Amino acid sequence: MQLMIIFGVIALAVLATAVYAYLHFFSIKTKSATLSHKQPFKMVAITPEDTPDLSSQDWTSQMQNQGLRLGRLGIKQVIFINGTFVGNDPFDFFKLAGSLLPDGLEDVISTLQNFYLDRKHLVWRDKIFDHSYLNLFSQTTNLNASLSEWSSGNYHFARLLGLINLLYHLQKIEATKERRILFVAHSHGGQILALLSQVLRSSKLRRIFLQLGDETGASDLEKYICELAQIKMDFVTLGTPVRYRFAKWHKLTLLHIVNHRGIQPLNGNFSGIFTARDGDYIQQLGIAGSDLISPIKKHATLSTTLEPFLGEGFNLHAWQKGLKKPFRLAPQGFNLLVDYQDDTLLPTSFSKLFGHVVYIQKKYMLFNLTQIADFLEKKNL
Repeated sequence: MQLMIIFGVIALAVLATAVYAYLHFFSIKTKSATLSHKQPFKMVAITPEDTPDLSSQDWTSQMQNQGLRLGRLGIKQVIFINGTFVGNDPFDFFKLAGSLLPDGLEDVISTLQNFYLDRKHLVWRDKIFDHSYLNLFSQTTNLNASLSEWSSGNYHFARLLGLINLLYHLQKIEATKERRILFVAHSHGGQILALLSQVLRSSKLRRIFLQLGDETGASDLEKYICELAQIKMDFVTLGTPVRYRFAKWHKLTLLHIVNHRGIQPLNGNFSGIFTARDGDYIQQLGIAGSDLISPIKKHATLSTTLEPFLGEGFNLHAWQKGLKKPFRLAPQGFNLLVDYQDDTLLPTSFSKLFGHVVYIQKKYMLFNLTQIADFLEKKNL
């Protein structure tokens, strides 16, 4: 019952956002713009040959080949990160309840949270990176695959805490012993990678990050961050909204993959949102101003504190203004716009989350990995 309530809240929140956008924004005229050489991109469309049956020897052999290609580039570790609303406490319910209940009832909250986590995969089947996905990936590529968990709250401070979790996860798997690591992040999980890039580059955000050590538990990570900055990293984002800035440095390779249909890299018209006609609509909607406000006052306050560095959090005016921007393209890294052929004539808003979860379907695992290997090999020349 608790699981169904949580899923219902998430579904209603997503649907309400889509309806609001459909009613108010689909007729917005985008500003004219000229493509810039600073926004490199490529457009491709999936064919039946790109998605052989997962049970076939052909699929297994091709996955093994992609694993070998990445291995020759020095990649042995692949870290996956999920996006918003699918983590261990997306609305701060468990943390808030734990702070309100009398002492001695912590076990009740822990039991409820474990109940949710144990059954989460039933709700988000084929829509998140889970143990099934990671096991299949690892077994067929012979690469080590792991998942960095986070609350998945839709606000700045939650993503900063997600970065803390990622750093501790990297410590746990002894990442500094690796020569090169591949990160694959879906949706706002990509913002965590953007935060990582900034913290590794000795940016202003690193100073803020360490100053918040008492609030985040990051006070003992400064030395480790310096060690981690010596490793070559490859970041791949899947449907990540154009939002946080990625720092540039010679040890970082950055690829953005976005579900897109159209002859130009333009954002989709919201009249097609319920059939995913123009691709990934959540990638358009999740921009600056689209955050929620945490029910935990301290988290809400710290999110506001981060706005000068990370942009608007909850601000409908800024959100509406941002939706007028015409292009899907991220300003840093290479943009690969893929027609996953997932549009339909019938509304599929819940099953496809408006074109946003197609990347994680196992049938596209081989295609995505092939594109990643192609890109990294070219960058390695």
